[in-house]
Amino acid sequence: MLVKPDKITVRIETAAGVAGRARQASDDLKIQGFKVLGTSTATALKEGVTVGYWAPFYQEARTVAAAF
Repeated sequence: MLVKPDKITVRIETAAGVAGRARQASDDLKIQGFKVLGTSTATALKEGVTVGYWAPFYQEARTVAAAF
């Protein structure tokens, strides 16, 4: 881990179609030390985890992906 979770702020969007999934992911990441900006529900259903990021934050994105 190159960037400590307490230095990373994330926003969670769930597309699982399961009520409470974003809140659960938020709680799980907070336990690990991440700061959660907020959660939302996407309209298109998807499986798995996708970590979106802007290029300068590649190492932070790797840390978030490893948390799952």
